[in-house]
Amino acid sequence: MKWMNSRYLLFSVLLTSVFLQSCTQKSNAQPDLSWKQALKDSTVGDWQEIHTLNEMLHFDADGSLLMSSPAEHRTCTYDFPDSNHIVLDCKYPQGTRYAQTWGFSVTDDTLMIRDEHAVGTYRRK
Repeated sequence: MKWMNSRYLLFSVLLTSVFLQSCTQKSNAQPDLSWKQALKDSTVGDWQEIHTLNEMLHFDADGSLLMSSPAEHRTCTYDFPDSNHIVLDCKYPQGTRYAQTWGFSVTDDTLMIRDEHAVGTYRRK
């Protein structure tokens, strides 16, 4: 009987050890963010709005964005929560910050940012 208790205890310890090791491996695993880097790489650079030709976007690889038009200049940070959206966190002239999520798509030479009311279309400069 003593032999059975020792065997049961050993089995329990081994089972617990394997369980804890698998939990640790899962928590240390990094998600595959290659899609995010590829999207950022395809966005970096200068873009000019095609309808007015006087609005420019400059995306830096560090996640910063400079928006420039005759009416205003804004600095923002940008990030991609998924492959179809961009989050712009902008600082306005009054010093306030405001983050907003927009629909987003980019090809080699066309970038589109949209909400439910309008679409901004930009060409790579």
